[in-house]
Amino acid sequence: MRGLIGHPLGHSYSPIIHKSIIDKEYKLYDLTKEEMIKLLKEKNFDSLNVTIPYKEKVIPYLDELSEAAKKIKAINCIKNFNGKLIGHNSDYDGFMWLLKNNDINLDNKNVAILGSGGSSKAVKSVVETFKTKNIYLVSSSNKENTISYEDLYNLSNINCIINTTPVGMYPNMDESVIDISKFKGLEVVVDIIYNPFRTKLLVDAINHNIKAVGGIDMLVAQGVKAVEFFDDIKIEDYKIKEVINKIVNDKRNIVLIGMPGSGKSTIGKMLSTKLNMEFKDTDELIEKETNMEIKDIFKLYGEEKFREIEKNVIKSLQDKSSCIISCGGGIIKDIENINYLRKNGVIIYLDRDIENIYLNDKRPLTQNKDDLIRLYKERLPLYKKYSDYIIENNKDAIDAIKQIEMEINL
Repeated sequence: MRGLIGHPLGHSYSPIIHKSIIDKEYKLYDLTKEEMIKLLKEKNFDSLNVTIPYKEKVIPYLDELSEAAKKIKAINCIKNFNGKLIGHNSDYDGFMWLLKNNDINLDNKNVAILGSGGSSKAVKSVVETFKTKNIYLVSSSNKENTISYEDLYNLSNINCIINTTPVGMYPNMDESVIDISKFKGLEVVVDIIYNPFRTKLLVDAINHNIKAVGGIDMLVAQGVKAVEFFDDIKIEDYKIKEVINKIVNDKRNIVLIGMPGSGKSTIGKMLSTKLNMEFKDTDELIEKETNMEIKDIFKLYGEEKFREIEKNVIKSLQDKSSCIISCGGGIIKDIENINYLRKNGVIIYLDRDIENIYLNDKRPLTQNKDDLIRLYKERLPLYKKYSDYIIENNKDAIDAIKQIEMEINL
């Protein structure tokens, strides 16, 4: 028996990670505290990964701790070696790999670590290897050697914030643990949550032009290091990147934005077929929900009502994965739409020259060429601002798809 124990587990990428590395069965075990204790006492397992809330609670039932586990005082993997339960912490290696892979140097920085649980201890141990100015451990539970969130807001010199709390994790994706706009010297935000790929905290950082890094790198790296511990083998670092790319490409949404007539639906459907991903068209979803055509919604209720319906539809897509999403041309008028789409998606602007865009009577805001030119000038800066990648679509759809594949490493 090999798998992950925790409660509640919900969605986990751990089985994908382990099966990508080694050919052994791996399952999820959502256990109560009593069930966890019973499992450890009976020792009927090979190896276990451990997640919240048991990273510290398992320690009394183990026979031996690795040096990393002793230092961190938290466990995320257990090996049953001839009846002896050995605890280890690979979160340390995972977080160190995240920092190196994203070129984050914490020397001479003031660092705030949000949370005081098992994950925060591993993160703090890594941060302590740098020549930081100050390290602040922030907790809402008034634990020893921590400061409160109110205290943190009184510090104006924070350069790096690292979230180790579960706030913002699926399904509570609209939550954020802190308001980063209060920190004027902030340079980088790291959130070790990996579902969604970008939490609200990270989306807020992006909107403030602050470097934002999610937890998928740490998750995969610690998983690889756990397998090394379980099976006493060495796995090359390139394998970590391979598994990260596999998970991201399998689970991430590809979001297409651009002017009406820029090819979003055509290219989206072709990508959907090629990549075996579900296709979503926000305009089609709106028409299905209202049982009305877009032009009739505009005619009867006006643009403001349409945008309200559109926002609700886009919000319903924020927790979807493995989708190609073709968006209406005006979604960039409300940044909340972008925030929803960014959480699990890469946003691609399909840029088509205005002379190559054809008018369509189904598009209520572009009834003539003058309307089209006006909208293009109004929206172009927003398309560029909110996109992760810009793809020129003035040739054929196949050419645009090739560009997309190259840009996002498909």
